[in-house]
Amino acid sequence: MRWALFLAVTIAGVGCSGASPATNQPFPVASPAVVLMANPTSYAFGINETAAKAVAVARSYGSFSTLAAIPSDPTRVGVSVSTSGGSAIVSVLPIASAQVANILTVTDGGSGASTTVSLSTAPCGRPENLDYRSQLVWPLPNATGVSPNIGTLSFAVFTPTSLVLPTKLHMVVGTASTLEGGTLQTATPPVGSAAPTPPPGMVETSMSASVPTLPSGATIHTQIYDDTCQAALLTGTFFT
Repeated sequence: MRWALFLAVTIAGVGCSGASPATNQPFPVASPAVVLMANPTSYAFGINETAAKAVAVARSYGSFSTLAAIPSDPTRVGVSVSTSGGSAIVSVLPIASAQVANILTVTDGGSGASTTVSLSTAPCGRPENLDYRSQLVWPLPNATGVSPNIGTLSFAVFTPTSLVLPTKLHMVVGTASTLEGGTLQTATPPVGSAAPTPPPGMVETSMSASVPTLPSGATIHTQIYDDTCQAALLTGTFFT
């Protein structure tokens, strides 16, 4: 009778404690999977639309530590991210038109959860004012060891007339990240800049644009644009 009573008490104690018999530790409780929710999940930029579109991204629970937003074609949109707790705003800037949707993949660095946003930019029939042979002249194209604090990039801009419409600088860092420069202004190119020959029938204007501090050890592709419904116009690459 004494052995039977002891056994009953022991079994009852294990059952009530919620502990593992092997370790006498509480059983782990599985956390639910993190889910990201984007709003909107698709957006079509109009022909004359130049303002950035804000995409709200929410975490199902917890806070963001890091959040990456990677477009499938970074030459056609610029992307920046800001987070606050479990909410984030992904700002998407139209740069150039595309015949297919640009898929923006947003990934939470803490959990690996991701969501996508489909972006499209309208094509149009306006002629391109910037000639595709416009190019980066400072730093020299394909230059290496460029200071991340260079501050200003210079370009030879070719147009069919002397009229240069407001032109902006977009940069692709590596293969996916983006950075935005300032609006190009007429300027004298630095000593040692490249001196391309203007294509026949084109007028050359020397221009420069300010840039933020650039990442170190990166490949920087430069792109200038004056109309978001035109094709992407890459002007040169350098390495920091």
